[in-house]
Amino acid sequence: MFLLVPPLLNLRGGFLFLINLMVNLMFNLVSKKQILNDYCLSSKDIGSSKIQIILLTFRINKLKYHFSFHKKDFHNKRGLLKLIFRRRKLLDYLRIYDFNEFNYLKKELQLRN
Repeated sequence: MFLLVPPLLNLRGGFLFLINLMVNLMFNLVSKKQILNDYCLSSKDIGSSKIQIILLTFRINKLKYHFSFHKKDFHNKRGLLKLIFRRRKLLDYLRIYDFNEFNYLKKELQLRN
């Protein structure tokens, strides 16, 4: 059972800190296992490019939310760019070898070209 506590102003930004904490808890509830259960074709399908793209997109979205509160976090921004470029390479591979799956993922994950 959770108790609702009024926001404390000495907690790194007060109310915004509590909102950030609640959203991080929401992201943690959607775990890697749940994503794998939703998108895997079989129990051994955990390393396919489709699954890797989905997991990378989840991590990128989590980091994008982090940057809405921490605009000057340049160290994590470098990690975000590495994740984006890795996802871009996997998407390029998928576009060449399985164009239908590429289009499906682009619509499902709401990605640009």
